[in-house]
Amino acid sequence: YGDHRDLHSFPTRPLPIYPAQLIDHLNALLMDGEMSSSMRTTLINAVTQIPVSNPTERARTAVYLVINSPEFTVQK
Repeated sequence: YGDHRDLHSFPTRPLPIYPAQLIDHLNALLMDGEMSSSMRTTLINAVTQIPVSNPTERARTAVYLVINSPEFTVQK
């Protein structure tokens, strides 16, 4: 695939503690800042449901939701 994103440098801490900052980071990293406000809100709400004591799962879930979203597919 022609468009590769470097997720190896993706920080798993402290971003997952703060869902809004995590989603904003993924928006910049994966969607070039083009995420809609409704998608952003939905993702923040979803990540907030995962306990703060599990930052790795918060990060994984956020990435999964972004890359499987219709907006990401269209953006790509």
